[in-house]
Amino acid sequence: MTSLKGYFKTSYVKLFELLGEPVSGEGKVSTTWILKIKGKQYIIYDYKQTDLYDEDLPTVENFRKLDSYLWHIGAELDSDASACIDYLKGKINEDEYNWMELAQVESLEKMRKYMYRGPSSSTSSPIHKS
Repeated sequence: MTSLKGYFKTSYVKLFELLGEPVSGEGKVSTTWILKIKGKQYIIYDYKQTDLYDEDLPTVENFRKLDSYLWHIGAELDSDASACIDYLKGKINEDEYNWMELAQVESLEKMRKYMYRGPSSSTSSPIHKS
């Protein structure tokens, strides 16, 4: 069993060149690759991005033409995404800010909430609104 552990930003084309044909998806996920790195299973996938999930979203074909996407990385419950991210970083030539582990994303979300709402409802936001 796996769960979301991080993200990696790149194009479908680059992942296809590296990993080959993805496993076809359905519903919330249209594209999936399953990797085994250092004995651990990782899953790279999109989430709720195509018309398989919502008819108003791009088709799978058009989604796969995007210049880049922040792909989800799933890992076993006792793992993080670091081995998978390191593998992808070593194989795909992108800038150094194209990945995030889930803990970093959660920290960014907390910071964003603080910036817009303040530390509590009784404290005004540090962002000026006009």
